[in-house]
Amino acid sequence: MPGAGRVRAASGHDVVALLFSTNALRMLPPAAALPEDRRRRLGAIAGADRGVLANRPLSPEVVMARAGAVIDRAHPAPRPFAAWGEARRTVLAALACPADRVLMVGDTAEERSWAEAARLGLYLPAERYFPV
Repeated sequence: MPGAGRVRAASGHDVVALLFSTNALRMLPPAAALPEDRRRRLGAIAGADRGVLANRPLSPEVVMARAGAVIDRAHPAPRPFAAWGEARRTVLAALACPADRVLMVGDTAEERSWAEAARLGLYLPAERYFPV
């Protein structure tokens, strides 16, 4: 898992969960289909919780319906331009484990700021996690 060693070195903990944005998964409206390369990569993850932050206008229910076989949970993403504290609370509410054990894969500068606000173990840009 890319970046897992960096999380362990920084926090002393193993990665136990991955958190993806729908942007990183390329689940984009209106179709919001999960591309096959992303589906294969998510399906290959073993021993870690797989969560998704659903960016509006997508809902967690739509994300689960379209990708539920390869993810464990979906939650609403912070609203656009949310204040730091609000973004932190929203991301932390989506986690099933301590924040410093989570690797987030995102696709925008705003998503990186969510990871920083929640003090997640590591943020990786989608192009590093899903190489072409």
